[in-house]
Amino acid sequence: ESRMLPAASQALGSKMRAAGWSASATAALPTAGNPSGGLVTASVARVGIAPLENFDSQIVAARAAALHVGGMLRGGFLIVNLYLVHSVGIDEQNWAILSRVGARLKAAGMPFIVGGDWNCTPSDLVKTSWVDALDA
Repeated sequence: ESRMLPAASQALGSKMRAAGWSASATAALPTAGNPSGGLVTASVARVGIAPLENFDSQIVAARAAALHVGGMLRGGFLIVNLYLVHSVGIDEQNWAILSRVGARLKAAGMPFIVGGDWNCTPSDLVKTSWVDALDA
C-alpha cells in the first residue's frame, strides 16, 4: 500500500524508471482520513514488465494491479499486486475484489503469481475456495 494520490504515484513511477527500474505505480483512493490503497510494483530494468491492459478498470480501483512479465517463461507470466481492505476480513467488498481478480486471471490463461497484503488469515482465504477456483 503506497497511499499515494495520482500526482505522487505518477512521479514515483517516473523516478523509478529514470533510475533504471521497470515500474508501475497506481494511485490510492482519497478518503476522509489518509488515502487508502495504491500499489507500486517494480523489477530491475532487464526484466521487462508492462501493465496488463484493462485490468485496473475491471478491478476495484487502487486494490489490484497486474503486470505482464515478458521473461522466464515462453509467453511470459502475470504478477498481481493485491491490497485488500483492512480490518474486515473476507467481507463483501474484499470478496468482490478477489472474484474480479480471479476472473481476469482465468481469462488471461497464463501462469501467474499473486502477492500482496491480504488483510486476512490464510485460513480465511482457504475457506473461500478462491485458490481452488483458480486451479492454481
